[in-house]
Amino acid sequence: MLKSRGTVNTLNTTMIHNKILITALACLLVCPVLSVSAASNRDRRYSTIYAQQYKPTEKYPRNTLQGDFLWAAGSSSLRTAAVHWKNFLVKYGERELDSAIQPQLISIAKYELMRVYFLLGNIRAADQILKELDPLKLLSALPQSRSHVSMNFRLSPRKRLSSI
Repeated sequence: MLKSRGTVNTLNTTMIHNKILITALACLLVCPVLSVSAASNRDRRYSTIYAQQYKPTEKYPRNTLQGDFLWAAGSSSLRTAAVHWKNFLVKYGERELDSAIQPQLISIAKYELMRVYFLLGNIRAADQILKELDPLKLLSALPQSRSHVSMNFRLSPRKRLSSI
């Protein structure tokens, strides 16, 4: 059977309208989900990766290195975790450390803060901490002028962390 040109044009027009309608519906469904997920990134639930490896043998009160570490690790959201880890490093980054566990807690806090910054989308601040940690020791081989990093938390953490 042969269809007339009018019927074919009507079918093509109907298919085009259906495609436009489907595309519009998909946009209406997907766009709000994407905007909500982007907006709520700061309030997203925070869970530790590195800090969960520290299992204290006793309860430590706040205003002690271990107590403040556990307080920062227990943060409820990414935004809160960023503030808590940053405050922890400002407070304890300059101190002389008494036991073997304390330098490890400082290092874990740096990794957690770096991770939180990455999750919040603050790539520059996260990269700055990563360069300071230099886990592969690649930057320590470069001359100081080429490394572009001067992030020793023991020297001046208040000034440096406040700029992040």
